[in-house]
Amino acid sequence: MRTQRIRTASDISRTNAVPYYSRRRRCVSERGQRMKLTMDKMDGMLIACLQGVVNSANAEQLEAELAAQVDKGERRVVLDLGRLDYISSAGLRVVLLVAKQLRQVQGELVLCELKPHVREVFEISGFLTIFPVANSREAAAAAFKTALPR
Repeated sequence: MRTQRIRTASDISRTNAVPYYSRRRRCVSERGQRMKLTMDKMDGMLIACLQGVVNSANAEQLEAELAAQVDKGERRVVLDLGRLDYISSAGLRVVLLVAKQLRQVQGELVLCELKPHVREVFEISGFLTIFPVANSREAAAAAFKTALPR
């Protein structure tokens, strides 16, 4: 039986800088920066925890993952950004698109646990006036305005 080697960030050369995805749903960008997305359910909410870096190399995958959850029926989504080190404009676009998709189905998006430098990006972009922000997952649960049927 032949085993298949999982590629690592060092496998990406400068001339062939294409992002790829490992089995653990980590996207490695052309610069070797990683994003990890984990999803949990808590009190009828989907908690999507982002870790690492969200940029143009992995934003499309993030959008696909979150949009698929909304398509499956999730209406309350919390983006836990406590472990996020960096978010680019491509990542901000994903947040906006997912929020728009949720609004179309009477759902809501709440941000929580923003690090100071990530909060600054959201503030400069004007997103803090659009989205509710909570300090914890528990506070995010209380931030939802609508009572959805269970």
